[in-house]
Amino acid sequence: MKKIINIPVNQDIIKIIALVTMTIDHFGYVMEPSFGTLLRLIGRLSFPLFVFLLVFNLNQKELYKKYIDNNNFIKAFKK
Repeated sequence: MKKIINIPVNQDIIKIIALVTMTIDHFGYVMEPSFGTLLRLIGRLSFPLFVFLLVFNLNQKELYKKYIDNNNFIKAFKK
């Protein structure tokens, strides 16, 4: 796989931001609709951040092979 972007990414900061926004989303779920809607919109940022981290880590060849091998191992037991 060829790396397209060569930007250093501090994954810990992105994880913390994603966790905070996910917590805001869950807190907005239990709030009243007028204020909760704003919190839910802020919280919707967490999923793209988590997906970005997943794809960023799978871009590394060793981790991609390991993920695929684990996924095939799980699929074999599901049958």
